[in-house]
Amino acid sequence: MKNLNEMLEENKKTYGFQSKGGGWFDFQEGANKVRILSEMEIIGSHYLGGKSVRTCYGKDEGCPQHTENSPEVRPKWMMYVYNYLTKQLEIARFPYTIVQMLADLQASEEYHFSEFPMPYDITLNVKNAKTKEVEYTIVPARANTPTEQATLDELKDKKPISFVIERIKEKQRIADGVEVQGADVKEKDDGVESIDPD
Repeated sequence: MKNLNEMLEENKKTYGFQSKGGGWFDFQEGANKVRILSEMEIIGSHYLGGKSVRTCYGKDEGCPQHTENSPEVRPKWMMYVYNYLTKQLEIARFPYTIVQMLADLQASEEYHFSEFPMPYDITLNVKNAKTKEVEYTIVPARANTPTEQATLDELKDKKPISFVIERIKEKQRIADGVEVQGADVKEKDDGVESIDPD
């Protein structure tokens, strides 16, 4: 399993972002209880104004949005979670702020974890959801509990998060006119929601 602090440092070098929070998160205002089920993978986005968002496929991979005047990359870390509110396995995008709090939990003596699914649930408290002033706090469960077998069975049938992210990046490369070997992403696909992880 990855050490989350080491992963964050490596991702900073690859995508050239700073250690600050911000961005959007789809969880609701208030308490959001989840179980993190899978390893997390980074995906970066360039926000070009209005609703114009471009997926970053890495400055070393030829992403055309890495120029002096381009906005910085806003990273998110994607993973599978079990959402207790919807009672469904979902793909989540966590901002740096939350991943750093998870890294702190992983490094702590009391809440250390060394594999996914995490051995306990977390409650993500969200204040000012879906605004630039959003604030996050994490409350870990006091006890470890097993992940439901039905959830584990469903997770086993999903494509890895790295596959989902690569498909998103392929779509952006095609939109940018960059040749992609073996790409079969359809132009009509729109974002994460249209990519079926099954």
